Amino acid sequence: MMFKNIISEINSSGLQYFINMGQSSIDEILASEILDAEEKKIIKKSIRLELYDNNFSSWLFGEAFG
Repeated sequence: MMFKNIISEINSSGLQYFINMGQSSIDEILASEILDAEEKKIIKKSIRLELYDNNFSSWLFGEAFG
């Protein structure tokens, strides 16, 4: 799976990886059996910004997209 490769590359290189994805995709990945508990913990801990279209305060730059 893509995230196993990303986590491996980040751990070996020290680089960062940025991804933009919807909440349903994150939920699906975290519910899957492909990642182990430590990898899921890394993903949860790494989320930096959550945007939702139903609350103005969470819009990026005060704008709704889409």
